[in-house]
Amino acid sequence: MTKEELAAMLNNRAYLHETTPEIEQLAKDNNLLIVFGCSDDLCEFRGAIFEEFDCYEGGTITHNDLQKPIKALWCSDRDCSWSYETELPHAEFNIYDDDELYCIGMVIDLNNNEHEYRDFIEQALADGMCMEDIKMVVSVVKELRKRGRENG
Repeated sequence: MTKEELAAMLNNRAYLHETTPEIEQLAKDNNLLIVFGCSDDLCEFRGAIFEEFDCYEGGTITHNDLQKPIKALWCSDRDCSWSYETELPHAEFNIYDDDELYCIGMVIDLNNNEHEYRDFIEQALADGMCMEDIKMVVSVVKELRKRGRENG
C-alpha cells in the first residue's frame, strides 16, 4: 500500500472518526504514519508510530523515528483548524467536522525516507567501508525495523 492509497482511504472522514483499528494496522504493516489533529491542542500519530503530542496553538514535532520534523499549524491560512508541513514524503487527506474542513492530515511514508541513512553512508564511506558492506548493513537495519513493527 502506498501513502497515496492510504490517504485516499482516509480522505473525507469525520472528525473523531478519522481512522479505525484496521486502517491503523494496515498503516503499521506498511510502515506508514498517519498524522492528524484533535481538539485544539493535540497531534495524533497512528500506524507506524502510535503517539499523541501536545501542540496547543501549533508547534514542531520531532521523534526518534522521523528524520525530519513535522510542523503542526493551528488555524493557518489553509482554512482549517489543523494542517501540517514536513519535508518527509507524504500525501494529504481531509477530515471534516460536519460540513466544515477541520484538518488537513498527512500520511508519511517511512519506507522511502531518502535522508534516513545519508549520514551513516557518508561516514562509512569516509571511514573506508565499501559500498557492498554499507548496503548489507542498511538492509539488516531495515529488516530489524520491519520485525520490530511486526512484533508490536
